[in-house]
Amino acid sequence: MNDPLKQQEVLGFLKRNKVDCGAILVTHIKPNFVKTTYKRVFSFYSLETNYDSHHGGRIWLLWNLVSVHVKVLEKGAQYLHFSLLHHSTQQTIWFTVVYAFNHANERIDLWNKLNAISAGLTGPWLCVGDFNVSLSSDEKHISPRWAKLDRLLVNPAWFLCLNASVVFFPSGISDHAPVLLTTASTSNYHRPFKYLNFWALSPIFKDLVARSWMTPRVGSQIFSLFSHLRDLRLDLKYIHHTEFNGLTARVAAAKTKLLECQQSLQTSPLDLLLLHKEKTLVQEYFYAGIAAMRVQNTIGAIADVHCIVCLGQENVAQVFLTYYQDLLGTSESNVPLPSTMFQDHILAQPSHLDNMVTLSEIEAPLFSIDRNKSPGIDGYTSGFFRDTWEITGPAFAAAAVAEFFHKGIMPRAANSTLISLIPKSAAPKSITEFRPISCCAVFYKTVSKILANRKKLVLGDIIGL
Repeated sequence: MNDPLKQQEVLGFLKRNKVDCGAILVTHIKPNFVKTTYKRVFSFYSLETNYDSHHGGRIWLLWNLVSVHVKVLEKGAQYLHFSLLHHSTQQTIWFTVVYAFNHANERIDLWNKLNAISAGLTGPWLCVGDFNVSLSSDEKHISPRWAKLDRLLVNPAWFLCLNASVVFFPSGISDHAPVLLTTASTSNYHRPFKYLNFWALSPIFKDLVARSWMTPRVGSQIFSLFSHLRDLRLDLKYIHHTEFNGLTARVAAAKTKLLECQQSLQTSPLDLLLLHKEKTLVQEYFYAGIAAMRVQNTIGAIADVHCIVCLGQENVAQVFLTYYQDLLGTSESNVPLPSTMFQDHILAQPSHLDNMVTLSEIEAPLFSIDRNKSPGIDGYTSGFFRDTWEITGPAFAAAAVAEFFHKGIMPRAANSTLISLIPKSAAPKSITEFRPISCCAVFYKTVSKILANRKKLVLGDIIGL
C-alpha cells in the first residue's frame, strides 16, 4: 500500500463496487505517513487502524459515514472487532477483521479472543481476513503463495437475518484475494408454490379440491385442468397458514424436548443450567440449518460467459436468462425423413399407436412417478393427483389426456418447463458451473410416458433400418 499505483487500485475497487465498509491488510505504511496517505487517497471514508496495538498497523478499516455507522469495540495486533449499523435497513451486524501472525504459537491468543467474542454475541457475526492457516492439505499447492489463507466465516445467527453473496476476486496486485460481500434482506426471498404432501392430512383438504373442481371453466379440457390447479393454490395456502403454520417451530420444540429427556438420563440429570443451554443451542442450530438451506438456493453473484461478475438477484437472473435464451432459444432446421421409411413396418404391427388412450394406460405411468419428485412450473407433484384421484381423475384422464391424444395439441400451460440449476461444484462462481435440468408438469410427464410405452412395441422392428 506504500505504492501510489496500488493505492489507486484499491480505491478503484472500493468505488467500482460501491463498498460501504472495507478493510485493508498488510498496508506497510509507517505511522508517520498514515495521515498523509489517508487524506490523499481515502479521505471520502472514515478510518480506524490498529497501530496502537502493533507498530506495523496491520489492519486499516474504512467506512462510508453516509451509509453506515461503525463502532470499534475491540482491537489487537491480529484483529479489529466492531459493530456496523446500516442506515437504510437499521440492521446491526458484528464484524471481526483478522490478520493472523505467521507462527502457530502466536495465533493461540487470536483463537482464544475469537472464542470469547463469539460467546458474547447473539446477533449476526462475520469474521473475515487472513487466518494464515489452511484447513487441509488440499488447500496447499506447489507454492505457499497459493495456499488458501483468506476466509469469510459467519455464525448461525447470520442466516436468520441476512441473505448474502460472496465473491473472491483474483489477487491481482496483492498476495491476498479481494473479497466482496453483498447483503440483502431475507424478506426479499420468494419461494414459488409447491404442493406439500402433508396438506392432504387436513380434514377440509378434499372438500376444497372438490369445490374448486366443480367450478365451470371455459376453454379446452387441458386448459380447464390447469385453470383448476392455478385457482386451487389459494385454498391450499389457506390450509397451510391455518393448520400447519409454524410447523418448523413445532418440530424444533419436539426435538428440543427429546434432547432434554436424553440429557436427564446423563450424569447430571438435575443440572437445569445445562438443560437450558442445550435447549438454546439445539433451537439455534435447527433454525440456522433451515435458513442456511434457503440461502444455498439463492445465487447472489455470478460470473457471466465473459468472466464479468454480476451482483444482485435481478442482475444474476438477467445473466442466466440471456445465457439460456442463447443456448436453448435458437432453432435449427430438422432434416425430414422419408414419409414411407417406417410405414411398412408400422402398418404391419397391430394398430395400437393411434388407439384412444385407456384409463389403465394413464394411471400406470402417473402412479409410477414418485410423489416427492420435483414439480413443474405449476408446483404440483404426482402426490396431489394420487391423493385426490377420485376427484381430479376424470378431468385429468378422461378429459385432458384423452383430448391430447384426440387433437394432438399441447397448450403452453402444459408444455412450459421449469429449468432448475444444479451446481457442478461445491462453490460455483461461473454461469457454466451449473447443470440445468428440466422440471416438467405431471400432465406432460404422463403423456410422455404413454407415448414412450406405445413406441416400445414397435422400436424392435424399426431400429437398424
